Amino acid sequence: MLVLFSARCFVYLDHHSTLFDRCIAADNKKFLLLFVGYVTLFSLWITISFREYIAEISYQPETRTAEGTTAIVLYGLNLIVLGFFSAYSVFYFGLLLKNRSFIEYTTNQSAQIPEGESNDFTLYFGSSLLEWFMPIYGKSGKPSDRLES
Repeated sequence: MLVLFSARCFVYLDHHSTLFDRCIAADNKKFLLLFVGYVTLFSLWITISFREYIAEISYQPETRTAEGTTAIVLYGLNLIVLGFFSAYSVFYFGLLLKNRSFIEYTTNQSAQIPEGESNDFTLYFGSSLLEWFMPIYGKSGKPSDRLES
């Protein structure tokens, strides 16, 4: 499915991301999902790693330094980032597993799986387990190349 958006033609357009100021389509959806997933995991790691340190300096306000206050504020910002990206991850990976794009979700259209693909996950991430976690296209090539042929 070709869609005209932002004066350009996109193969299998998902949505226009205001967060990244880009159209998310077949060729860059994998990178968006990997970015969001990795930011979520990194933020979760920070939350778990610094939990005890933050608890220690929060319960001793009389000995708190400026660095401790800064750490508490940054930890709070990290929790906001974690919440935002966790919700974003769950929503978009949920759509991906249901074989739906954001446009299909907002317009209540049924999923349009391209011919020759079993589902959206293999379309964007490929069939090789090694390709799933790295921001590369492997032997299967770009999704737009597979959709056009």
